[in-house]
Amino acid sequence: MSYRPHKRKRATTLKDITIAAISSDLDAYFRPGVLSAKLRGEILAFLCFSPDLIQLPKGFLAGMTEMNLGGCVLPDGLFAQMAEEAPGLLSLDLKQCSGHEMLRTAGFEALSAGCGQLEAVNLVGVMTLTDDHLGHLAACRRLKSVRLGGCISLTAPALVAFLQARGAGLEVLDLSGCRVTSEVLEAVHLHCRELREFDCGYLEDVPPRALPLVLRSLRNLRILGLARCAVVGDGTLLLVGRHLAPTLTELDITGCKRVTSEGVIYLAWHCKELQSLKVKYCSSLSPDFHERLPKLFPQIAPDKIERDRPRFYKEP
Repeated sequence: MSYRPHKRKRATTLKDITIAAISSDLDAYFRPGVLSAKLRGEILAFLCFSPDLIQLPKGFLAGMTEMNLGGCVLPDGLFAQMAEEAPGLLSLDLKQCSGHEMLRTAGFEALSAGCGQLEAVNLVGVMTLTDDHLGHLAACRRLKSVRLGGCISLTAPALVAFLQARGAGLEVLDLSGCRVTSEVLEAVHLHCRELREFDCGYLEDVPPRALPLVLRSLRNLRILGLARCAVVGDGTLLLVGRHLAPTLTELDITGCKRVTSEGVIYLAWHCKELQSLKVKYCSSLSPDFHERLPKLFPQIAPDKIERDRPRFYKEP
């Protein structure tokens, strides 16, 4: 199921009414070179509130540098159209997209060949993404942000090959829910030293030394996601506090059952730059300890600490 609600807001301003009118019959209203790239981007965003994205007129994507298509069923030939009309595309959001276009490797090949300036791609939740798709994306030499969370069809060797090819330039990497093995983590350690954001949530069945190896090498990390990692415990938090404290601002350890109060207290002593902390469903933490968290992390706004609440708890 798509994350997008697909409920279009009723147009109330003149601008919104105009966009709605143009979107209702795009072929009739659109003329190449008439609408600005910004206005076409707003029309595209309006169109994406429908589950099925319509076939876009030729020239509609010209000059666009950012596209958010998340949750849509894409029309056939869209990637080839992007490659032809938007070679300067910098950011592409395909979160939970589907349709035949997402299955065809030829589309990804055309996209990577034509959009060589691409810096950020979001493929979270695209469970049909294959090794061949990822191999074509590796041709984009300027990638800085790659989000692959939940892409369960990708194999570990394909992830390793991708990181070997593009890891040096990456600043954001999301592998949560992927088939992350010790070989993948070693590739992160060797090739992704400039990461500012890293998510390997749902990690399991890896050797004890694999994750610590990565944490020791990511000295510029600001955001770390370790949600529901079976291997994460107090020892992991000790490494986080020891190696990442100067830069780390956000930490997610949701559902890490081996984390105890001792590990969180150590984290509080050392990670003074933290601005967001997620510790819900950490079953080894008592309800009383959850209530103490705002005092342990006074630098974090209370609404930025996601924690378990006792039943019938009332906000002060």
